[in-house]
Amino acid sequence: MVSNGSKYAIVDNGGDIAIFSNKKVNVGVYTGNENTGCLAFEILPKNKITGVCTSSGKIGHSFSFGNSDAVTVFSKNISVADAAATIIGNIVNRKKDIKKAFRIIENITDITGAMIVIDDKIGLWGNVPKIVAVNVPYELITRGR
Repeated sequence: MVSNGSKYAIVDNGGDIAIFSNKKVNVGVYTGNENTGCLAFEILPKNKITGVCTSSGKIGHSFSFGNSDAVTVFSKNISVADAAATIIGNIVNRKKDIKKAFRIIENITDITGAMIVIDDKIGLWGNVPKIVAVNVPYELITRGR
């Protein structure tokens, strides 16, 4: 789409999102956790593709060894963001695992930032887009059961 001149393109493959936009886009993260409420990241316009990939140990149909509510990774390389979200999601079982999880990705240059949500704890690493509160009707949320 981008190579054919698109100025606005969003591709969402079950929580793995590629964004190319000439306007601000809010990307919501469903954690299934009442403690964290409705979160969204404010993705500012860029003239390059941004990857926003989320994995969870509690939500969705994919198998995970972890217990996180949500792990979101930001990268210019969507495949790297997807792999990192999966890896982090697999190792986060308790709140104390957050720092260990971030150490795994700290030297991967394609990753710009990450967020981990588990229970009532939110961990942020790197350059994470601005987090904004959103009010999304529950029935509109894409989620696996």
